[in-house]
Amino acid sequence: MSNFFAELKRRNIFRVAGVYAVVGWILMQVVSVMTPALKLPDWVDSFFAVTLIIGFPVAMLLAWAFEKRVARMAQNAAKHRAEIEAQLANPKPNWVKIVP
Repeated sequence: MSNFFAELKRRNIFRVAGVYAVVGWILMQVVSVMTPALKLPDWVDSFFAVTLIIGFPVAMLLAWAFEKRVARMAQNAAKHRAEIEAQLANPKPNWVKIVP
């Protein structure tokens, strides 16, 4: 279980969760102030809160997937860089000799 939390920390999932919580709290404050001012129905506050709660795991999964994709891209870049360095170390002529 500690490996799981270490992996979450390494992938910055806790940072995403914190930002989501802060932005969600600010949005809830705005909605609670604007609902009476715009004469919206009372269920708008509840709907917005439920939407934020349901969106939390989705945001965490997307953050995990994005971080995984970035790591894969870094691996591919390193592999590609090694291939280019190998080609530069052993260049092959890129011209064709035309024989009359």
